[in-house]
Amino acid sequence: LDLTAIEPIDVDAYIALKTTDLSAKTIANHLGLLRVMFKVARRWRLVASNPLDEIEPPRVENREMNVLTEAEIERLLAAYRELEQTTEDDDREWWALTRRLVEVGLGTALRRGELLALRWRDVQLLEARLTVRQSLVRGRFQTPKSRASRRMIELGPRTVGVLDETWRASR
Repeated sequence: LDLTAIEPIDVDAYIALKTTDLSAKTIANHLGLLRVMFKVARRWRLVASNPLDEIEPPRVENREMNVLTEAEIERLLAAYRELEQTTEDDDREWWALTRRLVEVGLGTALRRGELLALRWRDVQLLEARLTVRQSLVRGRFQTPKSRASRRMIELGPRTVGVLDETWRASR
């Protein structure tokens, strides 16, 4: 549709259509982009009103974070260790690396993309800290979106030990 032809009923129809395939958060993101487009269009005097002012956006529920207990973490790591010990030689190294990656993730609470983008230059083992400089998003490395995402993380002794083990295994 041409921007000037979009009515509130069109936006409501879009929401109804996408509700079956997309989450409420994704639809809200789409509506946020459309709201910005109409804001600019009003400023440029291309449209007289914003149809999003008259619609009811989908309710976005904040899900509670699921945190593993210490017992669950121990069972998870024990399962990885068992896979390391019982698999063929070719796979053993990959299971060990996976276990170490999971342990660092659990010890730092890094996001998946931040964890996968870590490089040795980001890790200071002697100082027990690491710096988040980039993230892997959709197969591409990029700098974090906000200043808060670019941060230094203090490491606990267990995480330092896992990183030291990883360092030694890579040599």
